[in-house]
This record gives sequence, structure tokens and C-alpha cells, in this order.
Amino acid sequence: MDLKEEKSLIIKQVDQITDESLILAIRNLLDFGLSHQFYEDKELEASIDRGLLQLKKGEGLNHEAVWPELIKNLK
Repeated sequence: MDLKEEKSLIIKQVDQITDESLILAIRNLLDFGLSHQFYEDKELEASIDRGLLQLKKGEGLNHEAVWPELIKNLK
């Protein structure tokens, strides 16, 4: 499902809500998300740029080196 379809589904679901506290919770979640969207996009972009620079310098780790540590942290 693409972004447009997801948005449409959410709008349909919100239209069915009769609980005022749920509407307020959704509104608060949306307000929070929208206020942080630009910041997080810029932060993510900067993080990706740092990672690409590290790879160019030969400082990156390959998949085989990272995977065991990732699995250990997820358990």
C-alpha cells in the first residue's frame, strides 16, 4: 500500500471514531509527529552523510562484522 492509500485508510478510520479522548490522543500524536518531522529528516540526512563519508574513508564495517552484534542486542 502506498502513502496515499495509507492516508486515505487512516482518514476513513478517524471518521468512524466517536470517542473524544481517542480523537484528542490522535491529534496529540499528529501534532508531535508533524513538529518533529523536519528535524528528524535533517538528522537522518546528516547521519546518512556521515556514514557515506566513513565508507569513503574505509571506516565502515561489513555485514558479517555487524550482524552478530545486532542479533545479540536484539535478544
